[in-house]
Amino acid sequence: MYQYVESGLPNIWLANGYEKKETPYGNAVSFYNIEGLHKTIGTLIISKSGSLSHDEIKFLRKELGWSQAHLGQMLGVASITVRKWESDDQRINSTADRLLKILYKESIDPDSLAKDLIALIDELSQLDLKKIANQALPMINFEVEGSNWKTKPESV
Repeated sequence: MYQYVESGLPNIWLANGYEKKETPYGNAVSFYNIEGLHKTIGTLIISKSGSLSHDEIKFLRKELGWSQAHLGQMLGVASITVRKWESDDQRINSTADRLLKILYKESIDPDSLAKDLIALIDELSQLDLKKIANQALPMINFEVEGSNWKTKPESV
């Protein structure tokens, strides 16, 4: 058995799928299908009951390829909050916990219907929201057609 500490998780042990090698630089370990292993670990993490641990939050964030600041933007919290979660100085709140699990699940699902929504959230999080908030919305005219409301073409 090999304790897979490279994952950043203390409780991951591999029965096989790895090979220990002697190199000119010392001992080394190579792993079979590391991407598949990480996807399996991530799927197990998001499927378990209870809140994510600090190590699990960090693992999922790294698998998403996001910085602490970016994860904070996606979850609507400050990057310092993410840093506190990952250092075990603060527990993740239940809303952020659920959303992080959803974001990870959608990132690994090739048939995800939420990928466009996640991309839109990501795009919106990059905008200067203070600048946008101070701008007035243009006048938009609505009208009823049959039994449905719609925008008038000249106002869009």
